[in-house]
Amino acid sequence: MSVRGVAPRMRRRRRRVKEEGYPMATFSESNGRGRADFRSCVDTGKRRRLLSARSGPHASVSAERPSPRPGLPGSQWPPTPLRGSQRMSTGTRVSFMDDPATRRTLVRMAREIAARTEDGEKLVLMGVHRRGVELSVLIGQELQAREGVTVHSGSIDITLYRDDLAEVGPRPVIGETVLPLQGVDDRTVWIIDDVLFTGRTVRAAMNEVMDWGRPSQIRLAVLIDRGGRELPVQADVVGRRVDAFPNQRVEVLVPEIDERLGVEIVTGGGE
Repeated sequence: MSVRGVAPRMRRRRRRVKEEGYPMATFSESNGRGRADFRSCVDTGKRRRLLSARSGPHASVSAERPSPRPGLPGSQWPPTPLRGSQRMSTGTRVSFMDDPATRRTLVRMAREIAARTEDGEKLVLMGVHRRGVELSVLIGQELQAREGVTVHSGSIDITLYRDDLAEVGPRPVIGETVLPLQGVDDRTVWIIDDVLFTGRTVRAAMNEVMDWGRPSQIRLAVLIDRGGRELPVQADVVGRRVDAFPNQRVEVLVPEIDERLGVEIVTGGGE
């Protein structure tokens, strides 16, 4: 190819780069020799020679990409943070209970709790973090609205009472344990949890309650009992029972955390 043919082609290439823009890369050194802008280095050989001349043990290269145009896939950055159930474990999800069915179950559980409590003035609801706390609030509202029972409530975080605390790590995430103003001495304490599985969470919750006082009774109410017990623990009030396989998880959704109320069975996927 003649030199006359190359020159016009290079001019057209420079003009196209100038009009469309070129991903700018800056090359800097710690020895203070300045920067080189590769946007003007259209010739590949010239750019390669500049890189080889500038390379060294103290060199660093940083790339600055142009922002994607609005409306194109991947144009949103940073991405919108996941909320609620989007952060929950992945896998094949099947709805087990929707919002109306879950609320009807909670109403029935509230009635059973009231029937099994001899003195309503000594009733205390203690929800287990995280979703057990939200369920205890819903049950307490039903007890006050429908049964006229004065509810004293609190919450339990069982992290420091887990029997596998050594496997959690050196810095476990510890929630807040809140006791009612009257305490738990000589009270009927109902532990409220979302899913009863091995029974180890309930064992830890009972140990923590006993460390804070001496209740007259400790009872257990769970929304879902999925079986698979490893400890001799049984619930006094059960919302629904489900026989889940070992590779399945039963996940309770609450509006305050997941923006909806319900129960789903998840097969496969990771946490």
